[in-house]
Amino acid sequence: MKMASRTHQMAGKLLTGAPEKSAGQMSRTTLTFSKHVQFQDIVKHAWQDNQRGNGMGRVWQKLKRVKQALKTLNTTAFQGVEARIKLYRQQLQDVQSSMRQPGEPTSLIETEREAKLNRKKWLNVEESIMRQKSRMQRLKLGDGNTAYFHVSLKNRLAQNRITSLTSANGNIMASSSDIEEEILGFYKKLLETCANQLPTVNHQAMRDGPRLDRGKQAHLIVPVSRDEILQALQGINDNKAPGSDGFNAIFFKKVRATVGEEITDAIQEFFLSGKLLKAINCTTVTLIPK
Repeated sequence: MKMASRTHQMAGKLLTGAPEKSAGQMSRTTLTFSKHVQFQDIVKHAWQDNQRGNGMGRVWQKLKRVKQALKTLNTTAFQGVEARIKLYRQQLQDVQSSMRQPGEPTSLIETEREAKLNRKKWLNVEESIMRQKSRMQRLKLGDGNTAYFHVSLKNRLAQNRITSLTSANGNIMASSSDIEEEILGFYKKLLETCANQLPTVNHQAMRDGPRLDRGKQAHLIVPVSRDEILQALQGINDNKAPGSDGFNAIFFKKVRATVGEEITDAIQEFFLSGKLLKAINCTTVTLIPK
């Protein structure tokens, strides 16, 4: 048993948070922000602002300020992605057309290289936005009675269709009625079967089996350490879909030097007090078509 596992759930709840309202575009470009030259300074400036309260409440207020600052960054630096891609693609085509003409200066080689880099940069930005947008769409629309849900349901039904089935007797059935009858018969037999006598726990095996010694038992109840919390964060995939507030694992990994101390304190506070801030104690339940 790895001790880091007991912090993983709490870390996910605190780091994701509970949204007061939709984060809009910001939630779909979090992965892109970390590559911006001003990203660290913007987060540090927003985080250092004095906020009332302590512990989780203080962290929550600071996260809201960071979110607002990143929204502003999105507006100034990441708007019009499609237009920028189109612009740099056209620039690249124009430069390459000019390079085919005899007598053109060699400086066009550097211009072509810059155009390629700019196009690649904004194509990566677009890909990141679309990837996060698709995940947010599943979280927001997946459990609603929407066209998106019904399209997903139809796709799942098509994928899960059983075209043939081999019965217990070894016969291959292809008709839908035979397949349905075989499946119903199997589960009816399974659910209607009852045991006349249920086995009890073998106390002798429990006494003689492997048991934790006192040292390991005491280790299970020691306070959660800062290293455990860091290990739990590092165990979260960078591409994990963000919460509706827009913050995902890669964000907290990139800005750990700025926000890590206070967030770690807040997580340790939860394990000591057993109390979780109402704004953070939020769970999203999504109905996924089967």
